[in-house]
This record gives sequence, C-alpha cells and structure tokens, in this order.
Amino acid sequence: MHFSLDAVTTTALALLLLVIGAGLKHRINWLKRLCVPTPVVGGFGFALLAWLLRDLGIVTFELDTAMQSPLMIAFFTTVGLGGSLALLKKGGKALGVYLVACWLLALMQNGVGIGMASLLGLDPLIGLMAGATSLEGGFGAAAAFGPEAEALGAQGATTAAIASATFGMIIGGVIGAPIARWIIDRRQIPVVAEDVHDLEELSAEERPTVVRIDGPMLLRMLAIIVPIMVLGVWLKQSLSMYLGVILPSYVGAMFVAIVLRNLNDRFGWFSMPDNALSSIGDVALGAFLTMAMMNLKIWQLQEMGGRCL
Repeated sequence: MHFSLDAVTTTALALLLLVIGAGLKHRINWLKRLCVPTPVVGGFGFALLAWLLRDLGIVTFELDTAMQSPLMIAFFTTVGLGGSLALLKKGGKALGVYLVACWLLALMQNGVGIGMASLLGLDPLIGLMAGATSLEGGFGAAAAFGPEAEALGAQGATTAAIASATFGMIIGGVIGAPIARWIIDRRQIPVVAEDVHDLEELSAEERPTVVRIDGPMLLRMLAIIVPIMVLGVWLKQSLSMYLGVILPSYVGAMFVAIVLRNLNDRFGWFSMPDNALSSIGDVALGAFLTMAMMNLKIWQLQEMGGRCL
C-alpha cells in the first residue's frame, strides 16, 4: 500500500504528532531528564514507524512538506526579532569568551566530521552536516541546511544531519548531567535559583515585555512577521543571483528581522511583546521540526552504512 498525503494533511498530521509528543514527554520521566524536544518524540516516532512498515513491505508514505519552509522561516524571523543588541552588550566579556569557545568547537566538529566522511568514502558534505551544523546548530539548523547540501549533490544529507542532532542530544543528556553533578560536587559550587530581582537592573527598554495575547495582538504580530519573511526570501534570492552566495532561506529573513528589531528599539515604531513573539515562534518551530522529523528517510542511513562497509 502507498499513502500520498497532501500539504494540508501532512501539516495536520504534524500538529497531531506534536500534541502526542507533548503528552508522552509529560508522562515519561526519562524524556524530561534527557531534554528530548517535543517534536522529536512525535516526529521521530513516526519516522521509525514508517521505516518499519516500509521494510516489512506493508505500506509506504509520501509526505508533502510544502509548509515546512514557511514555518521554518517564520520561526527564525521571531528569533531575529528577539535579537536586541542592547541585551547582547549586557553579556560583556563572558559572552565574548563563550562565543569564541563556540567557534573553536564548531571548527573541531566540522574537521572531525569531514575527515571521517572522507575516510569512509562518503561525500564530505555529509560530514559537514553531521558536524557543527547539527551538533552545535541543533535540529533547526540540521533541517534548514540539510536540503541545501542535498541540492549540492549530497544525497541523504538531511537525514544524516537530523540523525546526528538526535544522537548528539541523547549522548549529551546521558553524559552531561553526571559530569555537571561531579563538577558541582567537586568544587562545591552553590546552585542558586535565578533571582527575579535581576530584571530590575535592566532599563525599561531592555526588560522583556509581556502582554495579554489575543486576536488583535496576533494579527499585529503576523502583520510584522510575514512581510519580513517575504523581504528575507527576496534578499536570499538576490544574494544567490547577483553574488553567487548560497544561504538557507531563513538567513535573509533573520537578518532583516534583526535590523528591524534594533531600528525599532531606537525609534519605537511599534510594540513587539516578547511573549507574543515567543508563542508564535514556539508553534512555528514545533510544527516545522515535527514535519522535518516525520519525513526522515532512515533507510538512507542504512545505505550509507552499506557503502562504508
């Protein structure tokens, strides 16, 4: 049997799996301890089921993920709208040190990934996707950059990237908590809950804004987010056409959003409540990642393994 789902049905299934994933995570304690993202629970579960049914010759699925890209761009647009330079300056020297450490880690991850892929006879882009793209960038970057690598000829890059992000999340959760506990105990570091009074040290412009979310508020936020998405896609296409720079579709929108956010901080054109941005971003990210996970072709990893052997 073969089921071909259109874009609306695929999106509906993704939302249903997202809700199921949230319910399972709420009830299964080890999913909480390993910090498994909700979209992974439902989406990856469906991908495993589809793989099993395909291998048994029972049924195959064909999903129309046309809504995946708009949802991804919407999420990263909300990330850009939260990118206030005034708040970044508050990080000071510690933020700079952390940034340099992340750069060095990304270079190491990419070097190991590309080296191992070359040794195994795989496309070096597969190693790049399994490096910093997924291990440091997480599921969002893996699902965003994977199709770009596949467009350059690296078959199965998206599957490899998301699988790498999944294994990295699991291994990080398994070894991270014990190591953190050992460091805390060894150095006798006091664990103190965040002080809510820290917010009082921020200026009025720097404090997170929280308002009641209703229909008119969501309409105003969408009237800001969607045009930014369009401008971002135009920017991405222009860079590709005139400069030959290939970037994921969300980068342009995120760049436009960052510029607009900081201009708005300076001139105060309109209100962008942080909780409204966060809510829209969470829904977009959840649906986007669930759709990316459920469309994983896990059998491509089998094929890669066979070529390595």
